[in-house]
Amino acid sequence: MSGFEAPTGIELDLGNLTAFDKRIYEGDEMESTTQAVQALVTAIFSLPAENTEDGKIVPLPRPSFALPREKPIPRERELTKWEKFAKEKGIQKRKRDRLVLDEATGEYVARYGRRSKNSVAQDVIIPHKEGMGDDYDPFAEKRKEKKQRIQENKKKQAANIRAGQKSRGGNINPIQALDVAKRGPSGKKFLPKRGLKDALAVVQRSTASAGKFDKKVQNEPKQVSRGVKRKFETVVPRAGLGKEKERSQKIAERVLLQNH
Repeated sequence: MSGFEAPTGIELDLGNLTAFDKRIYEGDEMESTTQAVQALVTAIFSLPAENTEDGKIVPLPRPSFALPREKPIPRERELTKWEKFAKEKGIQKRKRDRLVLDEATGEYVARYGRRSKNSVAQDVIIPHKEGMGDDYDPFAEKRKEKKQRIQENKKKQAANIRAGQKSRGGNINPIQALDVAKRGPSGKKFLPKRGLKDALAVVQRSTASAGKFDKKVQNEPKQVSRGVKRKFETVVPRAGLGKEKERSQKIAERVLLQNH
């Protein structure tokens, strides 16, 4: 803790780097502000410092004034079906090697992707199944099975996105929604009209000019700017002093009303 004692009427909160002047002034308020800032700076420099690799630092004490949160506490992410199953069965996630041994050739090949162990292109010879006619093509059958597995995985992914959307109260990433929508009939049924509009709005602003100089396609909706524009406070001390005083008074009145 700091050994510095602030003047009477000035309360310091070094954890939040804040000074509160509770004295009543009838004259120039700049004098009160100057004394409060000087007391705050003096108290900070009286704190014990520590030498580190990045230089000298001063650990601040715990704040004495609890600031309210601007936004609500985020919800916990909903577990996927696999995560729930792994948690119930006690399955630990481990990193698998990228290469696996192919017993047929005795060489290491990729686990997934092109020329992987399970790739159709790697199968030079496939045993003919009994009962199949002469026109049976085992290579075409394997390609068909692979496409079916891909479609099943896409449906499961869309279901996971729907579950995540439901747990978050209906909010969904528009780009993620657009990605699901172009994957097939199941995705298109899932994506609402609002999701397409949100995805289009994101894409329209994705270029360097934020879509201002982009060529529009036929019947493309007009780009509408969304969100609240940021407002920057003035950097001129005297010019913005009146507004800053008024804003501070409103905040103080709101806090005092909530405490009573």
